[in-house]
Amino acid sequence: MENLDFNKLEEAFSNRGCSTNIDLIRQLLYDFSYSDLSIDTRYKTDEIDEIRKGVFNFLYSGAFERDLNDRTKKYFKEITENHLIDKLKEAQESDDSDKENKVKTIKKELNNLQSWDDFYSKFQNNWNILSNFHRTEYIEKLNGEISHFVIYEAPPICQKKENIKNKYFLISNTGSYATTIRNSFNAEKTVNVCSFMAEKNIGYFDLIMAPMPISSDIRKKWSTDCKWQIGGKQLPVVLFELGIVHLLLHDKSIKEPMFAIGTPALTSTSIFEHYSDKLLKVWRKKESTPPQVCDILFDEPDSLNKNDFILLFTSNLSITNSQTTHKIRGEEGRGIIFPLFKSNVISGSNFLSELLMKNAFDFY
Repeated sequence: MENLDFNKLEEAFSNRGCSTNIDLIRQLLYDFSYSDLSIDTRYKTDEIDEIRKGVFNFLYSGAFERDLNDRTKKYFKEITENHLIDKLKEAQESDDSDKENKVKTIKKELNNLQSWDDFYSKFQNNWNILSNFHRTEYIEKLNGEISHFVIYEAPPICQKKENIKNKYFLISNTGSYATTIRNSFNAEKTVNVCSFMAEKNIGYFDLIMAPMPISSDIRKKWSTDCKWQIGGKQLPVVLFELGIVHLLLHDKSIKEPMFAIGTPALTSTSIFEHYSDKLLKVWRKKESTPPQVCDILFDEPDSLNKNDFILLFTSNLSITNSQTTHKIRGEEGRGIIFPLFKSNVISGSNFLSELLMKNAFDFY
């Protein structure tokens, strides 16, 4: 997979039925989240920006194209505007003593809504900060056997690069994403959640580790529209698998893990559908040193090649909450609508729930 150019990748996206092309697409999506394409020898240096934009086109419109298509630009502009409009409304209705300044600042942002190139620059700045922190403060400090996984959706995209340090829970150590993990694992309120997860060997990743705005509309399409299918799997399923691959490629040990999937329901739908009638089984090619993305399989190897692979672990994502779950969980579980699948930790109102995370991990 040396020196991949845009044309090669475009061909792979246009013919996703071929196993070689599926491997190329999975590798690209993996690198989009986890490695710096600008220094990655797999890709032609002078085409990095076009390749990244091609990935954005695919994520937003289902088409891998060199130039940003109108649908991608329109989608990005709309979701950015809507986000700022919601922020403005919230600021106008608040009783904050600094309300006037906040409203003024948001109106200024709306009036100076960034072009795509401006967004792309902010994306790169945000991604560099997130990627470096995730690698040095979490991945490199995670050394034991992983038996619990927490899965979220994607980091936020911030207008100012310094804001990402305050808004992404893994760095800021604040907000519901951090609090839910601390409370579920009975950690002290002041504990640093990133250090805690590394110390306690809690597996963690966002489905997309690249900061980007995502709407309910696109989440639904990712889980249901065939434009976002890769090798017969919807995009969230592939991203879920690649998150596990990332830890395995960094020599992390995983044994019979339990999962708490805290992505919005529309995103997780395809993951639960895919594994509703089968075990999650993860295989690795024996003679692969070091292993590559294509050496980790989530589908059982065919009979001719099965002896070349070793089964690393299995997990059952199809376990459901029963009619007696409320009674089993007792007083603490009252008032909670338990979703169908036990690994789903998003409540009926689409909010992350520490009670559901405890339920997923049998911490009652």
